Amino acid sequence: MKNEEKIREEVEKTLNAFDNISNLDENPYLFTRLQAEIESGKTGAKAKIAGVILRPAFLILFLMLNLFTVFYAFNQSNESDTTTTGKTNYSTLIYSQYSLNQSYYGTSSTTGK
Repeated sequence: MKNEEKIREEVEKTLNAFDNISNLDENPYLFTRLQAEIESGKTGAKAKIAGVILRPAFLILFLMLNLFTVFYAFNQSNESDTTTTGKTNYSTLIYSQYSLNQSYYGTSSTTGK
């Protein structure tokens, strides 16, 4: 019961506070500001439409470039397997360029492993 009485007292205080508030003066520039906001919203709508069109276009372009890159990479790896410059020739080239001893690393120069 005490809680209910306390709540009622607080509600009465709040309602009385609204009665004691004097009228607020209006802002003379409110209408002008609202008009300016509405006008800026019209130009913002054009920007939103451009964003709606450009975002998917850039996304599609980005995906197409990624797909092209993947296909290009797979084609290059397939071509390198069929040509004479395979993995064995690359390892031989690295060994010779850095003056490495092939027998030390477990490969012989005749097998090319």
